Amino acid sequence: MVCLYIIFCWAGETTIITGIKNRVLSARILTSGKKLRTKQENGKLIITGLPVRPPDKYGTVIKLELDGRSEASDYSKISLV
Repeated sequence: MVCLYIIFCWAGETTIITGIKNRVLSARILTSGKKLRTKQENGKLIITGLPVRPPDKYGTVIKLELDGRSEASDYSKISLV
């Protein structure tokens, strides 16, 4: 499991994260349990189904369930869409 803490860079309904090597089994907003859709392609994790506005004004945590022990590339980032 990995928790992403998104602060000050809410991108709306879609966000792209790079650097996660594992296959993502599921993604949820931690506070509400809302299930999010994920797609992985070309080293990017695309998360969709996010609310237009962040659920928490100070920062939102997205819980990722991963296949296996978490692995990250040397270069990881969140991209605004």
